[in-house]
This record gives sequence, structure tokens and C-alpha cells, in this order.
Amino acid sequence: MSFAAGDSRLASRGGAPDNRATFFRWPAMFGRLFKFFVLCGVLLMLARWLLNRHQRQSLHELFSTLALALLLSAGLFSLLYLLGWHRL
Repeated sequence: MSFAAGDSRLASRGGAPDNRATFFRWPAMFGRLFKFFVLCGVLLMLARWLLNRHQRQSLHELFSTLALALLLSAGLFSLLYLLGWHRL
């Protein structure tokens, strides 16, 4: 694969990979995480403001059950991967 003489954007020196594209994606990732946590905070404040105690307790049970199911699923798939089941 050849490039024009003046185009050195993808040229690497001494076989080293060009990490500039990966480096410049980090700020965008932090921005997305920040937006996600702000959204979660706003939803939490709305739930506390709009729902009564019984409804909040029901939501807590629902999300606790979902979190436990996700943890168990992650553990199961990690165990299967370690046992050699790479293609599920």
C-alpha cells in the first residue's frame, strides 16, 4: 500500500504503531461517560421526587434483581470462556 509523498498522516517510524487516533478518542469517551452519569443522576432525582416510598422500594428490588442477574451472567460467560467455549 503506497501513499503520496506529501501525505504522512499514516506513516509510522521504525515499525511503531500510530496511536494518535486512539489518543484523540479519549476525551470523547470521558464526555460520553459524564453525560451518562448526569442522565442517571437526573433520573434518580426525578424518581425520588415523583414516586412514593412503596414505588421506590419496588424499583429498588427490580434494579437489584437485574444487577444480580447481570453479575451472574457475566460470571457464567467468563467461566465458560475460561473452560474453552469461545464461540457461543
